[in-house]
Amino acid sequence: MPNGIPEQRDRVYRANRFWGMIWDLGDAAYYLGLFLSLLAPMAILYKNIRRFESWQGLLWGLGWAVLFLLVCAPAGFGFSLVLKAWARRRTRVERHR
Repeated sequence: MPNGIPEQRDRVYRANRFWGMIWDLGDAAYYLGLFLSLLAPMAILYKNIRRFESWQGLLWGLGWAVLFLLVCAPAGFGFSLVLKAWARRRTRVERHR
């Protein structure tokens, strides 16, 4: 669940509003990673197909598209986990088990 356990998020907000905003940045990082993992490959392929110069350039574009597809979502998820753990630790909120 990207937003975490609702009670846990609420406890972070009650403890400190600043760290609640950090928690929200973690949520935004998750969704931004998902969005970029879909949008970036489509934009790269569109650009390379539209401005076709050579097959080698198209294959390079395909490689970059696959890289963005495989890297953006896990990076956003990882950054989200780091920010939420940081907010939990700073507010001393126990992790839900």
